Amino acid sequence: MNSRTQELTFGAMLIAVFGVILVLNRQTGGLFEELIFFILPIPMTIFSMKYDWKDSLSVFVCMAVLSFFLGTLYTAFYAVTEAFLGIILGLCLRTHKDLNRTQLLVMGLSAVFSVVGSVVLASVLGMDLDTELAEMQTMMNSVFAGAGYSLSGEEGAFSDLLSMASLKRMYILSMAVLGLLQGFVIVRLSLVILKRLRLHVPQPQPVGLFYPPRWSGILALFFFFLYTWSIMHPFGTEVAGNLVQTAGLCAYIYLLGFGWISMTLLIRRFISGAGGRMLSILLSMILLFIMPYLYLILGFAYICTRFHDYLLGR
Repeated sequence: MNSRTQELTFGAMLIAVFGVILVLNRQTGGLFEELIFFILPIPMTIFSMKYDWKDSLSVFVCMAVLSFFLGTLYTAFYAVTEAFLGIILGLCLRTHKDLNRTQLLVMGLSAVFSVVGSVVLASVLGMDLDTELAEMQTMMNSVFAGAGYSLSGEEGAFSDLLSMASLKRMYILSMAVLGLLQGFVIVRLSLVILKRLRLHVPQPQPVGLFYPPRWSGILALFFFFLYTWSIMHPFGTEVAGNLVQTAGLCAYIYLLGFGWISMTLLIRRFISGAGGRMLSILLSMILLFIMPYLYLILGFAYICTRFHDYLLGR
């Protein structure tokens, strides 16, 4: 009975902390909302690490209901998804799953939630993404035209870059990258706080030591090709088209993530020294926006071939 009472009290305390964070965000007018999203998974992570998934589910439902009362639809969506990430992270730490796998899982889910929240949720809230991108396109055309660049005809060096399809692809890609970075920070920040609470957490290992299953790379490439084919040949039903595009987008993010890791390791083979690690991360991040399809190829090679062993010098 004492153990059950302690569990209920601990869960209620963490729900209260979750609610206080949402109240502070509301009282400040969302001024620190983007920073708060990094903190919201931590209460759920702490609870799900101490107790099993059944008990964590009830706490998660309470947090989800609370988020709809204390925030907008946009805030509620991210609050619920961040709490869900907390459950996943806490349960993986509780069952002693490989930390690299756990980190990649959280980063992948965070990227998917970021894309869904910025693209799908925007339309639900009445925000027209195409209109915003058209305004951005007009503004960029004016900037380049003022700098003396021709953007029309065959001489337009930036015409392909500033096309609506390219802008939308760059926007989705940037949201995915931000989601990956957010997932990485969430895991690292949670580990620091869990250590401060004297909870046993595994020591982080280099991401490059993780070997994803080869079948996942083949499946991801298949869904990406199916997604590309569906753009040129739309499906008859909207539901089937949305499912294929969602699966293809997840596969796209999956391959890009491992492509970014492989590019980082590849640059690090040629740049040594104290600043080589940070420089390789920055260069690979910049090249990701310039040559995304190269990263798709590198990601597939990283997963399905011995290119991974080459990068590790094995």
